[in-house]
Amino acid sequence: ARYQDAAQRYEDALPIYRNIGARLGEANCVKALGDVARRQARYQDAAQRYEDALPIYRNIGARLGEANTHLSIGLLALAQGQPADEELAEAERLYREIGLTEQADLVRKIREGAG
Repeated sequence: ARYQDAAQRYEDALPIYRNIGARLGEANCVKALGDVARRQARYQDAAQRYEDALPIYRNIGARLGEANTHLSIGLLALAQGQPADEELAEAERLYREIGLTEQADLVRKIREGAG
């Protein structure tokens, strides 16, 4: 029920962000909907949400959002027993570029554990 409530709140917020042209808010909502879907094992929905969020983050230059989304795509792949290193490597690279070394180190550990 908590996941459904969270998803509903994000779904409610999404058109508001779109209507006012708040691209970062839109991307964050879309990515969060992907996270909720991933936690509910709705992997196809999660993948689609992440693929929808990624270009928005790129277009507005939101590198943190881009890094977070690559991490989520990697975690989604791991949850399905699929290769994740390419996505995780990109997340790690972006985190390092923006100075989030602790986050980058965490992703590196995930990569090492998954490899």
